[in-house]
Amino acid sequence: MSDCLLGVGPKEGGSAGCQQAGLALAGNRLSLDVYPRGAALLPELWGSRQDEMLAVEFVRLCSNQEGIEGAVELLPRMRGLRSAVLKGGSLRDEFGACVPGLLSALPDSFGSLQLLTHLDLSFNRLHSLPGCVSALPCLSTLLLGHNLLGSLPESLGDLRCLTFLSLIKNRLHSLPASLGQLGALRSLDASHNLLEEIPEQAGALERLELLDLSANKLRSVPETLDASEPKDPPELHLSGDQDRKILRKEGPAAFLKGAYCRALVIAPLFGIAQVIYFLGVGEVILDFLPRGRHD
Repeated sequence: MSDCLLGVGPKEGGSAGCQQAGLALAGNRLSLDVYPRGAALLPELWGSRQDEMLAVEFVRLCSNQEGIEGAVELLPRMRGLRSAVLKGGSLRDEFGACVPGLLSALPDSFGSLQLLTHLDLSFNRLHSLPGCVSALPCLSTLLLGHNLLGSLPESLGDLRCLTFLSLIKNRLHSLPASLGQLGALRSLDASHNLLEEIPEQAGALERLELLDLSANKLRSVPETLDASEPKDPPELHLSGDQDRKILRKEGPAAFLKGAYCRALVIAPLFGIAQVIYFLGVGEVILDFLPRGRHD
């Protein structure tokens, strides 16, 4: 079956299922998550077609499948990997909820994937962030949603290339101060956790465009998120209950954070519009435009 999975054509007498499995490898992409035994087949493929496996840059595995641990142990040998999707949630329980995958850790050797830029560990059983993840220097997208994370290590700040971080639906009570070291971060989704506060260092994220903190237990928003400096504040998402709590604690001024920066941008535009209207520039421009047939 391994020959078919690598798309090199089935041997004589191969089954129809084996022929269909030839679609698993398309160029440098290996998608085993769509096959019932996909995770368990990875070691077999490595043993029989190692050259082709070394050329794979994008791999997808279903962590709900048996054999996922053995498959993940082999991934560090594929040094050219740029994207690894190791998510669960493909099965449903009797109530229709997604069943988490079987991954609760990663091997230390996973940190040797120096070219990896995208890592999806969503819908698994992670109680803590594997230390090897912080050793991935090129990682730009990290998806950790729907796990059991209670905290994050300070080593998270070592991911200097990280631009997208998803922590949705974990058990986080706080975020590390090293969050402020993620200078490239543009999107942070920490919604549906147990967060009571955000570290002041979050204000150092100058490139942050979206910060989703909805469905938490926040009592206040850090003063460092106030755009008192001439920079655009991030788009901040809070739930209705959190809005009311912050209003009681900080007053209406809490919701004016960033107003100074927005005024700096809007005021000149408003002034330009006023000048154009006052001088009649618009009418002059319209006179030069070709008139329609109805004129």
